Amino acid sequence: MKYIIMCGGKYDAFKKQRPLIEINGEALVNRTIRLLKGFGINDVAISTSLENNSFDLLGVQVYKFKNSYHGLDYNKSTGYWCDAFYITDEPVCYLMGDVYYSEAALKQIVETETNDILFFGTDVPYAKGYPKKYQEPLAFKVVNQNKFQKACDEFRRLQDLGQGKWPFIRTPIAWELAQIISNQPLNKIIVHTPIFVGVHSFASDIDYESEALELEKIIKEYKID
Repeated sequence: MKYIIMCGGKYDAFKKQRPLIEINGEALVNRTIRLLKGFGINDVAISTSLENNSFDLLGVQVYKFKNSYHGLDYNKSTGYWCDAFYITDEPVCYLMGDVYYSEAALKQIVETETNDILFFGTDVPYAKGYPKKYQEPLAFKVVNQNKFQKACDEFRRLQDLGQGKWPFIRTPIAWELAQIISNQPLNKIIVHTPIFVGVHSFASDIDYESEALELEKIIKEYKID
């Protein structure tokens, strides 16, 4: 199985790309690559819509995709977020690039097998020190690429029906994609879907650069590997 770390596009509020934010001197994406290789995973790649070479020196293949997705303003967001899932016919585990994965959290994702599709996210009871008040998406593990890409197409169709306004009721919008795959209604928040796998080990994304220092304090306080 290939592991693709989704490193998105440009974030105007950040001085550097979110996956390149450093925690204890190591960029998030570097840490994810290092842990994956420690688990014996060598087929690792990055997907990004950036035209520059921000990720070219990480020693893994970089896939470029075209995407105008921008921002989290529901009424002004453009492009299709799901384009970040680089299209391929082979089994892939798509990992969120702006997440600090503990070794235990990433190990669970790597070792959990499927013949179809699984969606991983943080779940209650949360790991000690988890800084969010809500669940965060961590990964999609996809064997049935045909089913997955059809769900992405449906996601785009629903977004187009919004006619410029956000048609979904929750962020991060990975949850809506999981609901589409599971044939769940989109008019209410569903915490779990039939394909959901809860991760109780520490993992957290970074929404703002200022959160990096707070995350470093949490990692030190709770001795997170």
